[in-house]
Amino acid sequence: MKQSTGISTLFTYYNIQGERIAEAREDSSVKNSKLSYVLRLLGLYSIYSYHMKVVDTEGKNLLFFQRKDGFGKPFEVYDSSGSKLLTLKDKFKLKHPQVFFIDRSGYEVAELNGETFGGKMKVVGANGNVLMSINKQVALKSFKEIASTADIYKVELLSELDEDIRKSLITFPVIYDLLFFNKQ
Repeated sequence: MKQSTGISTLFTYYNIQGERIAEAREDSSVKNSKLSYVLRLLGLYSIYSYHMKVVDTEGKNLLFFQRKDGFGKPFEVYDSSGSKLLTLKDKFKLKHPQVFFIDRSGYEVAELNGETFGGKMKVVGANGNVLMSINKQVALKSFKEIASTADIYKVELLSELDEDIRKSLITFPVIYDLLFFNKQ
């Protein structure tokens, strides 16, 4: 998955063969509150609202996720029909932040482990199994790439995951970046 820089937030998903399969982008059909615009102008990135959608290569909505304005507000992931799949709640700790994954029944099903700011992380299920591994890389090879690409995330999902969890987890690298690194 590659993040693109610019006026709006855009992440492009690729399969293992390098083919583009989906994009996560800001949902322009959702109007942000006036408070959100003020928070963004003030640079208070961690507390303004986000409305993002994941679309396939033909523009079909696959998922959407959002966070409302305010401190401590979680990200919520929904399928294309609007059913909530997962909630991602961050909890800041001095040494490193934590992110908890909560299913639609309110149960904590996973959490983030690893070098949160170092780039190597794992999402570990409540039973201790690794559900996803993430490697964040900043790989700049040319001036063109410096101007057009910010970060690259290599993500590996386990195949035996519940379908709702699997779909929701593909949003995590985007949410992670928005939580801890977004400085638009």
